[in-house]
Amino acid sequence: MEQEAYRILIEQEGVNHVMIFKAEGNGYVNDWNFPLKGDDEPIVFSKFYTQTKFAVVNWDGWVRAYDASTKEHLLDYKLNGKVNTSAILSLDKSKLYVAFSQDSSQRYLAIFDLDSFQVEVLELPDYVYGKSLDIRKDGTLLFYKHDWERVNDSKTYNHFYSVLDLKTRTVEQFELPYAPQFSFGEFKPVIDRANNRGIMPAYEDVVTKANALDEVLFEFRIVMFDLNTFEMTHLVSVRDFSKNQLGCSLYECEQMATLFLASERNKDYSTALREYYENLTTIKVVSDGIWLCWRSGILRKLSSDFSLSPLLVTSSRSNSSGTGMFKDAYFHSHLYHIDSLTIILAEHTDFYKTAMPNLDHSDIETPIALELEKTSLDEIYQMSYSVEKSQEIKKRDQIQIEVENLSVNESIISALSQIEKIVSDINASGMGSTLIFTINDTKGQTWQEPDFFAKAVVCAPERIKTIIEKFILYPKAKYLYRNSEETALCYAAFELAKKGEAYLEITFQYLSAIDMDHDVFNRENLIPYLEETYTTKELKQKMKSVSKALYEWYSDYCEA
Repeated sequence: MEQEAYRILIEQEGVNHVMIFKAEGNGYVNDWNFPLKGDDEPIVFSKFYTQTKFAVVNWDGWVRAYDASTKEHLLDYKLNGKVNTSAILSLDKSKLYVAFSQDSSQRYLAIFDLDSFQVEVLELPDYVYGKSLDIRKDGTLLFYKHDWERVNDSKTYNHFYSVLDLKTRTVEQFELPYAPQFSFGEFKPVIDRANNRGIMPAYEDVVTKANALDEVLFEFRIVMFDLNTFEMTHLVSVRDFSKNQLGCSLYECEQMATLFLASERNKDYSTALREYYENLTTIKVVSDGIWLCWRSGILRKLSSDFSLSPLLVTSSRSNSSGTGMFKDAYFHSHLYHIDSLTIILAEHTDFYKTAMPNLDHSDIETPIALELEKTSLDEIYQMSYSVEKSQEIKKRDQIQIEVENLSVNESIISALSQIEKIVSDINASGMGSTLIFTINDTKGQTWQEPDFFAKAVVCAPERIKTIIEKFILYPKAKYLYRNSEETALCYAAFELAKKGEAYLEITFQYLSAIDMDHDVFNRENLIPYLEETYTTKELKQKMKSVSKALYEWYSDYCEA
């Protein structure tokens, strides 16, 4: 892979955490880490626009820019969009275009000058859909939209591009052929900028044919269209599916084949058609053609002369029991990277690599087996970390509480006061969906919440009660966790409950504030303790006086 001066990686744990790696030798060294405080929304754009400067945009249109070499924060601008924001750089990388909307009908384009950071906001027609923003090789902006309307009690689907000429500020609309005949999950067209074309599956009724053994094959075709006229230029057959490759299970394969071969076009047929086209996960443009990737770790190259390579088919992969080509039906593979030496496939946050095999284009009917080995982004880009940076990353979702000496009550009270101040204004902490406290003193002692609250409840139960009272006032308290199984401040509530009936009401107030339907710690620890200490009747009576919702939840819990 081509080595750049810096690389950016963003991980979401509580909030989004930016990790910057600086080129060193043949790899990269972790150089700068920082949280996007208050931002736990999905990131839709994160790219360098110069060798050292990069921009980050989340799906609500929160735009930030930084300089990796000086570790400066250059821009912080909230467009206050709603969920469907997208962004792209101009061809010369001097501008950042951000398409966003503030309600269902208001559409906007923000143009950021990445030198002066001046911003211009244009209002767009309401039919422009900003979630799928791209750019043509002449600098014109493209907005893809898939839509439907009801005609005679049935849905009629279409899809089109809105084309914004930035010089004239005018918008034209062009309808495309082969609209997906379903309401969600459509494959967005991939832009081949060099060849001025768009590429996507040809959403049509499945074409069938027979092989030499008279078995039915289902033909997968893609369509290419010109980005100026938006007229179709090529309809290309790129793979034949046998019946047992159509779905993830034998039953699903049989059902899909039956529906495709029948003459009726009903709702079940439309669902099967969507699932069939969802087999294609990636279209990746390369200098001499395109690579296609399907579910199950299956790839094929379509060269610039429209010749096809053999199918490259995963036969085994690390940590998977499935072996044999076309056997790993539940491997939802995406093509992450490909070059003349290496293929890297991804499934969610898992990565697999293999060497590029020799492609014999004279025999495209014989598939080539691929054996995939588990890898990671650290290995792919040869990323390394100093001990200091590793520790920094390990602690990044924790709020550090500093006191003098945890062996004395005064320092415990001081720590509780700091925690109380933070829970009084959780938004100010910028910690997103994670709230974890680590308590350190100048003597080198470090206590995590389980130990700290067990000690603190002995000398200051009322201070812990106050902390919980302020915590439950936070409107998003039910969404705050320490980790996937522990709700925020669960150890504080657990230890306080052990202090007796005087703290039973605040315990129930805490349980009513969190999300008991997705809780683990309190079900496995706090609830059993309460049931050992009080009768079910006593618990229900007290719960009912505190929270009807908690009472109803516990009644169902007891019956389960």
